[in-house]
Amino acid sequence: MSEEELRWEEVVGELSEEELEELVGELSERFKDIVFMKLEPTLRKKVQEVIKGNPYINDYVVITWKMVFVINDLVQIIGRIRRKGFT
Repeated sequence: MSEEELRWEEVVGELSEEELEELVGELSERFKDIVFMKLEPTLRKKVQEVIKGNPYINDYVVITWKMVFVINDLVQIIGRIRRKGFT
């Protein structure tokens, strides 16, 4: 079986409530890091685009942010959480 064919249940199995909490916390921290590093340049570009378009003063500025994680990222985090439990 290749790595691409592995499924969550085969590699991770069930998550405890504590593991789920730690996983969500870690993803939240990663999100904050990405926002911290990329937000200002992204906002600057968006504001410049909006101003260049000579908008009406009642127009909206819509800024969307999409976060993409590979499932393997989640597996890695769970592995670290579980490894901590053995030390």
